[in-house]
Amino acid sequence: MATERQRVLLVDDDPQILELFEEALSGEGYEITCADTGQRALEEIRRQPFPAAVVDLVLPDIGGLEVVSAIRRADPEAVVVIITGFASLDSAIEAVHRGAYEYLRKPVDVTDLINVLAQGLKHRELSDSEMMEIDRSAMRFGGPSRVKSFSGEEAITSAILYGEK
Repeated sequence: MATERQRVLLVDDDPQILELFEEALSGEGYEITCADTGQRALEEIRRQPFPAAVVDLVLPDIGGLEVVSAIRRADPEAVVVIITGFASLDSAIEAVHRGAYEYLRKPVDVTDLINVLAQGLKHRELSDSEMMEIDRSAMRFGGPSRVKSFSGEEAITSAILYGEK
């Protein structure tokens, strides 16, 4: 459950997906704004930055990656989740380079989406010193933290090739 009314921008040209995600995320306490085109998403971003967004990679007017870039310019710490029915290694790597927190293939399990957003927003709230402590603790147990390696190209490659999360 969201601890406060975090704003989430949902961007997808499929009205059924927007409705499903809006209902599920609202039920978790998020304040939802929907956009059915990339241009509408850009208009919403100009009105106010969003701490989190779920963006379809393929939109009818402008690409989802352009929307990701705009979101991250408005709020460099924004948690952006890319969703797509057209997953590829190249688009996953580009999404990470543009600042996506996660890349999910459609059909997206709503519970997975809720968990990814909650985790991303929690990481966003951690201070630098807390992040350093997490990394130090993880190193004591034999490896880098998930936080540090979360967006690595190797993790994306593994997720696409082997369906890992």
